[in-house]
Amino acid sequence: MPRRAILTVAIFAIAISSFAQHPSFDPRYHTVSQVIEAITALADTYSTYCVIESLGYSGVDSITIWGVKITENPHLEQNKTVVEIHGGMHGDEPAGVEVCMWMIRDLLHRLHSGDSIARTWWEELEIWIIPQMNPDGRVMCLDSGYIDWRKTKRDLNFNGIYELHIDGVDPNRNWDYMWDEYVAPTLEFEKGPYPFSEQCVITMRDFYIRKRPVFAVDFHSPCSTGGNKMWFSWFFNEGEHYGHGPDAINNWLEIRTEYANATLDEEGNTYARGMSYHTTPKLQTWTYFHLGICSIVLEITNQRFWEGEIIDTISARVGRGTYTLLDRALRQMLITHVVDTSSGEPITDAIVNIAELQHPYFPPRTVDPVHGTNRRLLREGYYTVDVSATGYHPKTLDSVYVSSGPPTELTVALRRDLSIAETDLPHEFAIRAYPNPFNSALTISIEGVGAGLAPASIEIYDVSGRRVACLGSARQPDGTVGARHASPATGRIHASPTTYEFTWQPSPSLPSGVYLVRARFDSAQRPGGGRAAAKRVVYLK
Repeated sequence: MPRRAILTVAIFAIAISSFAQHPSFDPRYHTVSQVIEAITALADTYSTYCVIESLGYSGVDSITIWGVKITENPHLEQNKTVVEIHGGMHGDEPAGVEVCMWMIRDLLHRLHSGDSIARTWWEELEIWIIPQMNPDGRVMCLDSGYIDWRKTKRDLNFNGIYELHIDGVDPNRNWDYMWDEYVAPTLEFEKGPYPFSEQCVITMRDFYIRKRPVFAVDFHSPCSTGGNKMWFSWFFNEGEHYGHGPDAINNWLEIRTEYANATLDEEGNTYARGMSYHTTPKLQTWTYFHLGICSIVLEITNQRFWEGEIIDTISARVGRGTYTLLDRALRQMLITHVVDTSSGEPITDAIVNIAELQHPYFPPRTVDPVHGTNRRLLREGYYTVDVSATGYHPKTLDSVYVSSGPPTELTVALRRDLSIAETDLPHEFAIRAYPNPFNSALTISIEGVGAGLAPASIEIYDVSGRRVACLGSARQPDGTVGARHASPATGRIHASPTTYEFTWQPSPSLPSGVYLVRARFDSAQRPGGGRAAAKRVVYLK
């Protein structure tokens, strides 16, 4: 067992040692500590097939949010099609956690026994299963005995007591899409003091930005809606765009039918099908609006808690149905890699738009920030693909054929547009950051600066725009540039006439995720007349 996992389990066990599982729950339901112990043991036993990774922490009890990555060469950073599945968003909905645990065990056992279908998934895909997104809420429900506790653990009225129905934030109402417009009908749907106030929501947001899964499966149990039903994105239920979104019209309705027909309820009937409205600040709408992810919500069964063997059979039925998405992730897709013509390096801020699916409501679809790749599930047919990036000449590819079989894969090389370069910077000016992704220290290299310019500031921002670190240099009275050493928590600087190198060591409190390195330069001859440059980096703890 990895030392970090041992420490996490030990610390967490101490934290909740005063609680045993509430006697009203069937012992088949995993507690938070039992989930951590089980996936750690599975990762140790089946280390050839999977790893567990710390994605972040809960907001109050600082419980690790673990992800199980099942793929060939799981210890490597790879550019594969990603499918993500999670449960435990709401503390009082244990069925999704059990489906996740069943799928982890079943996939690993099938791989170990030589199952050819499971091996194809393992070789071609990167499967992420996150059993418990909101561990604090699950502790409140399963360990502390608050059977109806569904939200996070946040003391909203600051009285030092966690009160049922009063405290806590609904992690499925804490996303920044339409957060301002949303008015919670009851306290059970409390949206929080501000968007992304909850650490578990930040953890999932950063994961989606970094990994860009083609499918994100969100397991729930019925609370406010009927059970045995799946919901796809999305449906405009009001306004000028009334109707289905562009991806639903193109092929997601067909995927929904395949998935629903493969998923059976307690009586052997297929799951009902619905379309999610676009007006709620939840995970499903955020991931589709901002990232174009096919995000699916399953309301499992027609109640939250069961007793007896039916708990296991429910998990198996829903898990087997979800395998349909693994098959679908292997076909009918356009994969576009965007690279720089000269260097061959990925362009990690490129835009890849499908003209036939353009819609005025949605922002442009971008590549992932690590590999510069965009993946789009599409119906068989011909498409016009528009590729662009800041500082590059755009390209349009006409009549790109996407088949009903394996994905169509393109590599699009963009040529730099030198006409937009400023005269006070040489054309070979570059900002590099390596290794990227990184897990302890990042080297930021500013090359080709020239004697007349110097970094006024090097700043690090998270994806919400919050500055998390600042590295700077000080100009000497004679106009030369000297190094100013920052604290070990933020970085250190070394200067040379044309190249500046910075080492950023993130604070231990910073979570894994995507960060923006922004370098601003001043001109010695023209103060304030310099230029800014930026690069995305990925921090993996």
